[in-house]
Amino acid sequence: MCKLRIKELAKEKRVTMAELAKAVGYRQPTSFNQAIQRGLKVPQLEAIASRLGVEVPDLFERSRTTIQCPHCGKDITIKTED
Repeated sequence: MCKLRIKELAKEKRVTMAELAKAVGYRQPTSFNQAIQRGLKVPQLEAIASRLGVEVPDLFERSRTTIQCPHCGKDITIKTED
């Protein structure tokens, strides 16, 4: 599972989690935070990205040197050639 940067981006854009929760249709920010941890659906990600003024891919943390194996969860280091 990819790590989301929603809280970090919200802070940068000066948007509260309560405002984001409302944009996605949650009444309580705590329910919204739990949904973030469980995983959000594409329409929810699109609503969050729109409210933050970013693209959906920007909501995800990017790592260029490691990926996580979807089967065992181990980190795999990627070696790139320059």
